[in-house]
Amino acid sequence: MLKRTLNELIVNLTISPDGPVLIKSSSVGLGTDMAFVTTYRNNKKEVYLPGSSLKGVIRSHCERICRTLQPKSVCEPFDIKETDITNDNRPYLSCGFIFRKNDYWSKKNEGDHPYSHYKASCPACRMFGSLNFKGRCFIDDAYAQGEAPKPHIRDGVGIDRFTGATKPGAKYDFEVITQGDFATQIRMTNFEMWQLELLSFALSDLCDSNIRIGMASSRGLGKIKTKIESIEYQEIGKKPEFTGVSDISLLEKDSREKQLYGFDSPRTQRIPLPGTWETKGIRHSLKISIEEFSKAGSAISGVLADYLDRNPERNEIKKHYYNGKV
Repeated sequence: MLKRTLNELIVNLTISPDGPVLIKSSSVGLGTDMAFVTTYRNNKKEVYLPGSSLKGVIRSHCERICRTLQPKSVCEPFDIKETDITNDNRPYLSCGFIFRKNDYWSKKNEGDHPYSHYKASCPACRMFGSLNFKGRCFIDDAYAQGEAPKPHIRDGVGIDRFTGATKPGAKYDFEVITQGDFATQIRMTNFEMWQLELLSFALSDLCDSNIRIGMASSRGLGKIKTKIESIEYQEIGKKPEFTGVSDISLLEKDSREKQLYGFDSPRTQRIPLPGTWETKGIRHSLKISIEEFSKAGSAISGVLADYLDRNPERNEIKKHYYNGKV
C-alpha cells in the first residue's frame, strides 16, 4: 500500500492574516530580535508560511480532537523519556520512539516494517507520520499571491512582577505581517474514512478561524482567515464505475494486505457525489464543491468517534510492545 497510490484528496487553500502573524525565523535578523521566516523565490527574498508550521498546528489540532473523543487515543510526539511504557501514567509515549528503541524493529523483522509501522501507529501518526512513517497527509509551503507583503516591526516589553511597570532592559521587538493572501495545498493519499472525517473537522475549524499559527498565539498573534478554493478527489488505476469518494479499504482488493495494515472501515460502499470523472492517463479526477464536501462529511458522521472507540488505547502498540521495557 505504501508503494502504491490508490486514492488522493487534494484541497487548495488561501490563508490570509486576520491580525498580526509571526512565524519566527531560526536565524537572527538584523535590526530586530525576532525576524519573520523568509525564502528566496523568483530571484527575490520574501516572507512565506512554511508547510512544516502549517502541518504542525493542524496535526496538533487533530490530536486535540482525537483526545477529546478518546483521551488515550494518540501519542505525544515529544515524549521520548526512557521509561517503562507499561506505566499507566505514561500512556502517550511517542510512537516513533517506541519503534526505534524496541527490539521488534531489528533487522530480522525488516520484512514486517511496511505493514507494522502503519498498523501499530496511533491515529495521529498514521495520518501525519512519525520518525518511522511519513504519514498520509502532506501540506505545501504557502506562498503569497501577487506581491509578497513586507513585514513591519512591533515592540514588546517585559513587566516587572513587583511594581507592575515595565522592566528596564526587557524591551524587545519582532516582525509581523498583517496582510497578504498565501496559497497552499493539502494532499491526503491512501486515506481511510476516519481520516477523511478528521481532516474535514480540521478544515472546518480553519475556516472558522479557530486555529492560530505561529508564535504568541495566546497574546493576540496568529489569527488567520482561511478560504477553501477547490477540492478534488482522485483515483489511480482503472476508471471507477460510479462517482463518489472511496477509502483505501474499498480500493484495496487484497484481503491479506488489508489485514496486515489494519485498515479499519465499516463502510462497504462509496459516498455518492454528483459529477463525472475527468480522466488523464491513469488518474481519474472528480471536482467537489464545498457544499458537496460538507454533505460527504455528514454521510460519514461518527466514523472517527467509532474508530477511536474501537481503538481506545493504541491496542496494536500495546499488543506488540507493552510487554517489557523499551
